[in-house]
Amino acid sequence: MNQSKLEFLKNQADEAEGLGHAGIETYRDDPYASVAREIGQNSNDAALTRPVRIQFDLEMIDRADIPALEDLVSAIDCCLSEARSTAKLSERPDHKSKEVDFFENASRIVNSSHVPVLKIADYNTTGLTGPAERGSVFHSLVKGSGVSKKQSDTSGGSFGIGKNAVFAVSDLQAVFYATRYQIDAENTAFLAQGKVSLMSHTAKDGVHRLSEGYWGRSNFKAHEDPQEVPEWLRRDELGTTVCAVGFRNSPDWKMRITYSLIENFFYAVHKDQMEFSIDDGSTEINRNNLSALFSDEKIRAAAKSHGAIEKFSVSEKLYYCISSEKSVVHNLDIHGLGKVQVTILVEDDLPKKVCILRNGMLIADNLSHFGDAFARFDGCRDFIAVVVPLDDRGIELIKRLENPRHDGLSAERLISAEERSQVVPIIKRLAKEIRSVVRKAAVNEFGDSEDALEMRQYFGDDPGHAEDAAKSSQDNPEKITYTVMPRDKPKKYSSVSAKSGDGGGKSNGEGPGPGGGRGPRLGKKPRPFTGENSGKGASKSIYLEDVRYFSQAGEIQHRLFFTPEEGGTLLIKFEATGVNEAVPLVVIEAENGSVKNGRVSCEVSAGTRHSITVRFAEKYSGPVSISAEMSEI
Repeated sequence: MNQSKLEFLKNQADEAEGLGHAGIETYRDDPYASVAREIGQNSNDAALTRPVRIQFDLEMIDRADIPALEDLVSAIDCCLSEARSTAKLSERPDHKSKEVDFFENASRIVNSSHVPVLKIADYNTTGLTGPAERGSVFHSLVKGSGVSKKQSDTSGGSFGIGKNAVFAVSDLQAVFYATRYQIDAENTAFLAQGKVSLMSHTAKDGVHRLSEGYWGRSNFKAHEDPQEVPEWLRRDELGTTVCAVGFRNSPDWKMRITYSLIENFFYAVHKDQMEFSIDDGSTEINRNNLSALFSDEKIRAAAKSHGAIEKFSVSEKLYYCISSEKSVVHNLDIHGLGKVQVTILVEDDLPKKVCILRNGMLIADNLSHFGDAFARFDGCRDFIAVVVPLDDRGIELIKRLENPRHDGLSAERLISAEERSQVVPIIKRLAKEIRSVVRKAAVNEFGDSEDALEMRQYFGDDPGHAEDAAKSSQDNPEKITYTVMPRDKPKKYSSVSAKSGDGGGKSNGEGPGPGGGRGPRLGKKPRPFTGENSGKGASKSIYLEDVRYFSQAGEIQHRLFFTPEEGGTLLIKFEATGVNEAVPLVVIEAENGSVKNGRVSCEVSAGTRHSITVRFAEKYSGPVSISAEMSEI
C-alpha cells in the first residue's frame, strides 16, 4: 500500500484548466440519479451470468487507509492558494469564487479523521478486462477520453461521457477503480487505479501541473497486486468496484439512487436480469418487490422533490404494461433493425406514451428527430406501449443513435452522410409500424356512452329541437327531409361542483352532462358561480368548458378534463363541498402541472382540451368544487 503515488501530468504548455470539466458538469443537476443510471448500464453490459447484482454502500474510511492521501492534501492546498490569488485579482475581490469554495471544502474533507466513500460493486459480471494498456476496457475507463471500448457492439454505452457521473458525487472529484477479470480458463487478474480531477496548478516543487492526476504505481501505472492496495479496494470475485472518494453524503442519497434505479432498470429487474442493494442491504430492488417499491411513499417523495416524479410515474405505468396479463405483444420485423417487440396495454388513465428500451434500460419516449414525437394519438383510447429491439443489429443501431445522456435518438450522431440517409427511413418505418400497432389496439370506435359523450360538442343534440323536427318529417310522408339541428354553445363555468363521474352538463337541468370513467352517471348538475381571486398572483376567474372530473386508483388519484376560455398560466383550486362550508382539498402531486400552495398551476391554451391528474393529501370521494383563475406570475 505504501507504494501508491498520486501523480499529476506536467503542464508544459502552461494550459489553464479549471473545475468546470464538461463531462462532470453534465451530471451536476442530479448526480445521484445519474451515477445510478450510468453504473447500472455499464454493469448490465458486462453481464457474465444473470442476474447482475450491484451494491451501493457508504463507508467511512480512516484517512490513513486512503492511498497517497498526503499527495492529495498537497495538491488541494496548491489549488486553493491559486484559487484565492485569482479571486483577489478579479473584478470582485470580496466575492468568494466557486473554486475557492470547492477547495476549502475539499481541504476540510481530506484533513478529517475519516473520509466518506461511496463504494459501488457489481457481481456476476466480467469485470473490466485488461491489461492496463491502450486498447483494453480497463484503460478506456480510467484513461480514455473520446474513445469507445466495451465488451460488445450492443453494449449500452462506451465508457464515454457517462463515466464522469461518479465524479459528480465526489466533493473531491476523485474516483478509485478496482477489478478482477478472467485471463484464461483457470486464472484471473487484478487491476486497481485512481483518478482525480482538480485544476491546473503549480506544485510545491515549483513544477506546473495539469488538472488530472492518477493514483497507482510510479509513472502512472495501475496496481496489479491486490496486496498493494487497502483492503476496502480488493476483490476476490470477478467484477468491478468503483469508489467515489469524498462522497457527498446528502441525507436523501439512498432514496435518490433508489428511484433512479427503479425508473431506469424496471424492465431488467422484472426480467430477473438485474438486482440492486443500497446502503448495506437496507433497500433491496428485485423482481419480487419491484411493484411495492413503485408505491413506496418515501421513494416517490424523493422523486417528486427532485423533479423526477413524472418520469418515475411513467416508468411505473410501463412496468404495469410489461407485467399485466391484459397487455398484447406484437412482433415486428423492420428491415435494417430486425425483430422489434411492441407490448401495448389499453386501459383508462394511461398516458398515451410510447417508450423505447434497450438492454433493459429506458432510452426515449419519442422519435422527434425522425419526424414523430409520439405526442398526439387522436381518436385513440388511453394506452401505453413498450418498444424493445430484439436483434443485435437493431440494438447496436439504436445505441449508435443515442445521445450521451441516453434519452434521445438522432441520425446526426452518425458521421457518414450515406449512412445517415440509410438510417433515417429505417427509423421512420419503425415509427410508422409503432403507430399502426397503436391504431389497431387503441383506436376509439366510440363503443360506449363515455366515448360518445366526449364527442358531444361536435354534434347538435339539443332535445328542445326534437318536437319541430318530428313535425317537419311528417309534412310530406312521401318525401324524406333532413334537417341539420343548430348546435348550442357549451356552457362555461369559472367554478363547477361535481362528484366523481360528473361532467359539465347544462345548468338549467336539461339533459345529462358527460361523465368520467365507466361507472353510472350520478346526474348531479354543476352549479355555476363566479370564481374568486385567491390572493397574490391571481387576476381573474377563468371559464372552463366541458368539465369532466372523476376519481381513480381507489380515491387516491383524481382526473380533470376541461377546455379553458383563455390561455396562460392557470391556477386550479379543489374544494370539498357538503352541507357546511367548502373545505380546501390540498393537492400534493400533479401530472401535467405543478403544485403551488396546494393548488395546481398549469400552462393552457385557449380552446384546447386539457387534462390533469392530481393526488390530494387525504383520500376523498365526495363532491368537489373546482375553480380556475389566471395567474399573473
